[in-house]
Amino acid sequence: MLADFTVPGSCGKFPTDIGMPSGGSLTADQWLLLATVYGPIIIPQLWSACLPSDADEQTLQNRVTMISKLDTEREAQAKGKANDRKALEEARKQGKDAYTAEKARIALEKLTITEAKKQEKLRITAAKQAEKVRLAAEKKAKAAEIRAGKKRKALSQVVEDLPEGQIHLPPPPPAVSSMGMRTPQQDETTEQTGDNDDANMKFSLHPDDPLNFLKLSASLHLLMKHKISDYDISQADQLIRKYGTELITLYGSSVIKPNHHYATHVGDCARNFGPLHDFWTFLFEWLNKVLKSFKTNNHANGELETTFFQEFQRVSHIGRLTYSLLRHPKDSLPCEVAEIMLKATNEECGTVAGLAALSQELDNVSADGTVLYALSPRHKTREMSTETYRLLARTLCFCFPLTPVHCRSDRAVVSHSIPLDRVAVFFDYVIVNGKHYHASRTTGTSNSSFVHVVIPGKNLVHAYGEVLEIFQFTQDFYGAGQSLWFA
Repeated sequence: MLADFTVPGSCGKFPTDIGMPSGGSLTADQWLLLATVYGPIIIPQLWSACLPSDADEQTLQNRVTMISKLDTEREAQAKGKANDRKALEEARKQGKDAYTAEKARIALEKLTITEAKKQEKLRITAAKQAEKVRLAAEKKAKAAEIRAGKKRKALSQVVEDLPEGQIHLPPPPPAVSSMGMRTPQQDETTEQTGDNDDANMKFSLHPDDPLNFLKLSASLHLLMKHKISDYDISQADQLIRKYGTELITLYGSSVIKPNHHYATHVGDCARNFGPLHDFWTFLFEWLNKVLKSFKTNNHANGELETTFFQEFQRVSHIGRLTYSLLRHPKDSLPCEVAEIMLKATNEECGTVAGLAALSQELDNVSADGTVLYALSPRHKTREMSTETYRLLARTLCFCFPLTPVHCRSDRAVVSHSIPLDRVAVFFDYVIVNGKHYHASRTTGTSNSSFVHVVIPGKNLVHAYGEVLEIFQFTQDFYGAGQSLWFA
């Protein structure tokens, strides 16, 4: 499912092999991406597998019971360990012999419990195996009986109440009813596979887990706003606290970690310092991961730092050189070489492409952070495609009905319609409020082309889409030396 995602480049990158050793550990910004983008889309699909819609109340109750049983066992183990520590402290006060005897007693008790669990597990395994053998024997006997019945029917040519020459068809196999009732054959399969339910039960989600997770996602959505109010902060704080409280109710107190407590202070940070975007350190987290990925050849005794930063500086220079080559003409050899280098291993940290992308992003943030609107310096003048050409004609007619235009290949609808030129200037990207939006048809990727546009009017309209092309159109419609441009 991760491979099917296409997200804006500004959101960061997410490993497609998450959970595998090759995927490594997630950084803080990747955890944020998981909780706000990937999680709300993917996790409900996982819930559909763990919590089927046709599950009856008894199945869901069994899961709740299993989770409660596991939590009770954990609490009993924790209580037993606390009692053992207390008993050892009391025995230590009584002397060395008492302490040794108490320690031996605890060890013997643990050994007895472990042996009892082992015997119980062996008993359950033996019972399951015996049940499998019994079911297999019954199935084999039924199959033999069916084969014998078919053989007897084949030997007999006379069937009661059946006209001569007509074929006697076997009865149709039983099917699943509309109410979800299963056939006896399916029940046998369920019995054979059902013995794994207890083993898989402890890995199942609680039936109320989906709604609880959405509280966390909703709180993060509020806290990530670029403009946040006291009401938003209060709502987010309540959602985070409800999430933690319900988590204890669903899975027990053992699942709570220090980060759950730290999250309760995020609201106070937002009140003191403003929106989280203004002071979070996700970019530094990403940079730390890049730095740690460099090979240092196991240098030590003072050489490690020198070797590390020499390697970092070398790759930084190569990255900046790579992007300087991109400023050459589009069809030139230096530009083609740079594009190949960037596309080769763009998702690997510690490589030329990975660090070049990081260097370029840092440069862009520094240089364009205060730019309200600007077009890319690199552009190309060419003819528009037929689709773009006709769309531009319709748009101009809609926006300027007093100055109708038409495509040169079409007949004019009205006599004063102006033929539209087909040549325009196409740009790689546009900067709006310090952020880059790339034309997907020019760059070949849509990672940085997704936009959210607010259309003003009596009722604001929120539109979402992809920037396919960015172009400037110039044509003197009135013959007065003034041009109407379109971008």
